[in-house]
Parts: sequence; structure tokens; C-alpha cells
Amino acid sequence: MFKTGLRLSYIFALVSLLTISFVSSTVNAGSSNIEILRIKGTIVPVVADYIERGISEAESKGSTACIIELNTPGGLLSSTEKIVQRILNARVPIGLCFTAR
Repeated sequence: MFKTGLRLSYIFALVSLLTISFVSSTVNAGSSNIEILRIKGTIVPVVADYIERGISEAESKGSTACIIELNTPGGLLSSTEKIVQRILNARVPIGLCFTAR
């Protein structure tokens, strides 16, 4: 029960940080390319690596933004922390979208 609450708190903090990051970032109006990363399943190291590569590609292409679409029940805290750090250090605005399909 405590772990579930901790995970939900961590996800809420992630969403809050991402929202602030997305709103406060300057968008390059000359580029209309938006990268979309779709994740369906548990957050594990492979997912963290996928997001790392996706954000790096968005940065190298000069994308306007990178959207991360999540459909996940949760996952490993270490992988989530790696994702959060990468998002906070991104040179492109990051948006987060939770889906339930």
C-alpha cells in the first residue's frame, strides 16, 4: 500500500515538473517537427533507454517539442528517476500525456 502511494506521488511530481518545464520553455517557431514517443507497459530500463534516445533525436533534429505518451501501470523507481533526469536536462520542451487505451 505504501509503495503504491509512493509511486503515485512520484508520478504526480514528474507530471508537475514536466508541465512546468513545457510551459516555461521557449519554442523555436521556425521548426514544426514534434517527436512523439509512445510507451505502453511497465517502466523498465529498456523504456528509459528508449526515452533517452528519443529525446536525443528530437534535440539533434531541432524539433519544436517532444511529447511522451504514457500508458503504464508504473514500474521501477530507478528507471523513472533516469527518465525524470533526462527530461529535466532536455534542450527541447517535453510534454507528457497519460493515456488509457
